[in-house]
Amino acid sequence: WRYCGSELFWFLSSFTVFSAMAVAMGGYFRPHYFIFILPAVALLAGLPFLFLSGIMANRGRIMQYGLPVALLIVFIGASLYNQRHFLWESTPEAVVRETYWPNPFVESLAVGNYLRTHAKKNDRLMVFGSEPQLYFYSGLKSASGYIYMYPLMENQPFARTMQRELIKEVELAKPQYLVMVNISYSWLRRRTSNPLIFNWLPGYLKKYKRVGMVEIYQNQSRYSWLPTVVWPPSSPYWIEIMRRKSDR
Repeated sequence: WRYCGSELFWFLSSFTVFSAMAVAMGGYFRPHYFIFILPAVALLAGLPFLFLSGIMANRGRIMQYGLPVALLIVFIGASLYNQRHFLWESTPEAVVRETYWPNPFVESLAVGNYLRTHAKKNDRLMVFGSEPQLYFYSGLKSASGYIYMYPLMENQPFARTMQRELIKEVELAKPQYLVMVNISYSWLRRRTSNPLIFNWLPGYLKKYKRVGMVEIYQNQSRYSWLPTVVWPPSSPYWIEIMRRKSDR
């Protein structure tokens, strides 16, 4: 209070409180939600240097400003050094893979590019999994309003109804392309999840032909496309790209 003044004190206090409220608003605390509070934390991290500058005010300008700046440079330098692998030594793709594996964020670019290259402008796409980025990367519209599978897997009274709606929308839209995501994080299926969609899928997939396969491994992924699509996959994590048979 003595060194930062009442206005700054109240600003930082209220900013921190409201940032924390933004993080907690939905009652879920997933790691990326804490991005909301990072600006407040960054400002709070500067307070010790402000206090140090105030303490050194009577010891000359070099000590008042030079010491806090020198310490700040040391701390920033140490932080950058500790993160050198992510910041300079590794590629963006490798960083994403190390951080989020086995989520198919890197692989989505290749799948989206394949779909964009081979699909027609008005073709529809259905992604069975919670990977909405594929619609953006491919430029194709979804065959259903359900672009996340999570609500359909929850133990809630509308799950079966939602699955029926998805099935109806897909059967009416007859999407030219399907993407099957065999990654547990893309479904979050529980023992109590309604099995309707999984009972329906095998029969519906007979209308489609496999045109691509992505096998996801921890250090790299293996891609195969027509005419040499790998099946069955050797990795437990994979993405299957399918195209509707012309006569179906």
